[in-house]
Amino acid sequence: MKFVRTDGQTFKQLGTKWRRPKGIHNKMRWCKRGKGASPAIGYSRSEKKIIPVIANMNDVQKIKGDAVLSSTIGNKKRIEILEKISKTDIKLLNVKDVQKEIQKLKESFEKRKKSHAKKPVVEKKEVKKVPSKEEQNEGGFVKGAKPLHEDSSGFVKNDGGFVKDDKSLHEDSSGFVKGAKPLHEESKEEKAKKEKEFKKQVLEGKK
Repeated sequence: MKFVRTDGQTFKQLGTKWRRPKGIHNKMRWCKRGKGASPAIGYSRSEKKIIPVIANMNDVQKIKGDAVLSSTIGNKKRIEILEKISKTDIKLLNVKDVQKEIQKLKESFEKRKKSHAKKPVVEKKEVKKVPSKEEQNEGGFVKGAKPLHEDSSGFVKNDGGFVKDDKSLHEDSSGFVKGAKPLHEESKEEKAKKEKEFKKQVLEGKK
């Protein structure tokens, strides 16, 4: 890092050489942020003291002597790197015994495999759907029924394309055919006619 005197970059005649700031109101002397740095301990150090970090397999081939194993490596990759380091003369400063570290990591993998194997597999139970009152028709049918008896065409159907309530169909304990489509429902006019006929019969019976 090169240190420059105050206003050395703004005024060409001052130059880029270093001069210690001595002014009372000099911001560099006050160590204000953005006003330039002054020489201090920690800005420079010898490159020999920098410890190399091993982060992948390629770093193992380049480095010789002391090194540090990166903490961001996963356990699977860590085992591979440690096994390769054990065959070289590299000394890891953050790992005391390489062989013990490899054994610990392998044991942790085996424990994880056993824990996953012990977990019981829960089987899903099939829940039988009970037909609701809305699905049940007055004639005793349920929507979407398929006939058991098959003819040459494949299925027994009436003219309207619906399954009839005949003996060939299978009935469950509730008395309804499973999955049958509803037949034609009575209109309001038909219901009104039936009510009138019923009232007439009642009046005739009273007479």
